[in-house]
Amino acid sequence: MDHQSTYLFGRRFKNRLFVGGLPLNTTAKELAEFFSLFCPVVEAKVIKDENHVPKGYGFVTFHNEESVRQVTDMVI
Repeated sequence: MDHQSTYLFGRRFKNRLFVGGLPLNTTAKELAEFFSLFCPVVEAKVIKDENHVPKGYGFVTFHNEESVRQVTDMVI
């Protein structure tokens, strides 16, 4: 299994990175700003529950799969 891919509704997005362990006050804008230091970000999303309370994880979408590889090589 490709650990650098994200599955959503049974589909794989190779240009999307799962980010876990976020402080609950992290915003999507802050998430995008941080990862844009490494590669251009298309979208960042912090996942929230039905009461709009952040769940501590999110996703960052880049232009391509190579950007995900570059970021994970630098950050991990």
